[in-house]
Amino acid sequence: MKKEFKFQFILCCIITTLLIFISTKIQFTFDFSKNKVYSLSEYTKEIFSSVDSSIKIQWIRSKSVNNYLARIKYVEILLNQFAQTNNCIFEIVDAETLSSTALNSLQLYPEQFTSTSQNSQTNTTVYSGLIIEYKGLTKIIPYIFDVQNLEYTITNNVFALIQDSENTFDKRQIYILTFPNALQEDYMYLLPFLEYENIICKIVNDEDISQLDPSIPLVVIGSHFLTDEQIAEVDNFLQAGGNAAFFVSGNSIAVNGNWAVTPKTNDKLISLLADYGFIIGNDLLVDIFHFPLNMMSEDGRTNQVIQYPYWIRINPEQVDIHQSFFSGYNTLQMFWPSSLDLNISADKTLQPVIITSTQAKRLIENIITDPFLFSENDISNITKNSYMLAATSTKDRKLFVLADEYFLSRCIEFTNSDTNIQTFVSICQWLLGNENILYLKNKQSIMPAFKTFEDQSTLKNKILFARILNIGLVPCIIICIAIFILFSKRNMREKK
Repeated sequence: MKKEFKFQFILCCIITTLLIFISTKIQFTFDFSKNKVYSLSEYTKEIFSSVDSSIKIQWIRSKSVNNYLARIKYVEILLNQFAQTNNCIFEIVDAETLSSTALNSLQLYPEQFTSTSQNSQTNTTVYSGLIIEYKGLTKIIPYIFDVQNLEYTITNNVFALIQDSENTFDKRQIYILTFPNALQEDYMYLLPFLEYENIICKIVNDEDISQLDPSIPLVVIGSHFLTDEQIAEVDNFLQAGGNAAFFVSGNSIAVNGNWAVTPKTNDKLISLLADYGFIIGNDLLVDIFHFPLNMMSEDGRTNQVIQYPYWIRINPEQVDIHQSFFSGYNTLQMFWPSSLDLNISADKTLQPVIITSTQAKRLIENIITDPFLFSENDISNITKNSYMLAATSTKDRKLFVLADEYFLSRCIEFTNSDTNIQTFVSICQWLLGNENILYLKNKQSIMPAFKTFEDQSTLKNKILFARILNIGLVPCIIICIAIFILFSKRNMREKK
């Protein structure tokens, strides 16, 4: 008996040792995340399988990056998924093996970390970037420290490399029409974001307005600068089936002054959009969800937080999340938006995609936009309602209209709303027909934002229900189980 026990013990140890050895050589991973964040989509696999030459992906990373960023392991998991696709060569390059000159030439953006000990403070620079090569062409992703949008970023760059190798880069072109110097001043963030996403911008000037190609999407920002000739050419462009996006307000705001509002009258672009079913109002909207401004007090001595309802925040439940350009959606920030109505008789495909909450109010006259002078009491008698801010049309072409031309302006510096620009890039991708790539943005590993409540009584009722559930119901269940076990044991003893 003792010999048999010893034999079983030795056999068990051998099997355990073999399993440990095999586990170090063969690794199995299972992706249980909701949107398969750590697995490649079929669309990405199809792109890699469709090429006639190898795609090389180099991950240049510091050895110490794992010590500072635990989430970097998820980056490695996803990159290994690319390594298993057809026509992909994947390798990891230690940043320490490259000279500082080489790292600078690659324009990789490092992350800085500070560690403090009892007697000293140490600053550490770590790198994590990608180099993608295809047929002698190269794309560099200067920083990768998280898995968010990683598949989208890589696939989008690979797609651009394929187009460049086939000389079909014109499929990534868009026109931008706005007032002079706007892209260098008021809208200075647009071009860098578009360039990073491999979208090629053609800025429309007065002399080339008559040469718009309907196969290239058009983006128009603002309206006051447009001449009769430009309006006619935009109309011809739309009549020819060109895709377009318009960011136009019903009012002009003195952004660099006292924020005074001037209603637009006889605006030719607003009249043109009305012909296509988009009716932009000469009003301003305020809403319960808005941005709290941190401003210097009027006496110039202290800072104060001012609730400014003209800067409307758009939560997830206020957008049509099924639209591809809202993939990976995050909260948006509006700046003095106007209302938008739709004339369905002009176009039955018109569809709202952004709305306010049901607590919004529409201001038409005697509008006070000065943060220090605005008072809720002044608008207390205005009826609350839900209003439309943006809509689309898919009749013969793709059209997107947002009644806020300041949505893309430097106002985002006050609110850190870079998601506005990211959504703008997604709208451009939508106009270009890249919906399949956009859907990759839905593969998010972060927790979604908490649901917002327009009615505070609804929120209080849900909090009360949660408290009753945790304080009352859960203990009752535990007590009932204990009583059940007690009586069961008593019955068993009585039967014996």
